[in-house]
Amino acid sequence: MNRVANQGDQKWSRAALRISGDTLRPDQISAILGLEPNQSGVRGERFSTRHAAVRRTSFWLLKSPLSHSLPLAEHLEWLLDQIEPK
Repeated sequence: MNRVANQGDQKWSRAALRISGDTLRPDQISAILGLEPNQSGVRGERFSTRHAAVRRTSFWLLKSPLSHSLPLAEHLEWLLDQIEPK
């Protein structure tokens, strides 16, 4: 995950829609919304092949692709534009 440093008075923002739950099936969320997430995961699956840790809950995540220099309202508007017509 990229980290954006807040340097001095420089402002930045970002937004995402995260849906999570123990019985959630990310593929069903994609089918309902007609959207593919930036990230998703299923409860019980391993985070990576290098680590034994497993996910405690399932999730579906859609991130705004807009520049971090834009106001939060623009990120939220983008997210709403993605899901409202669905």
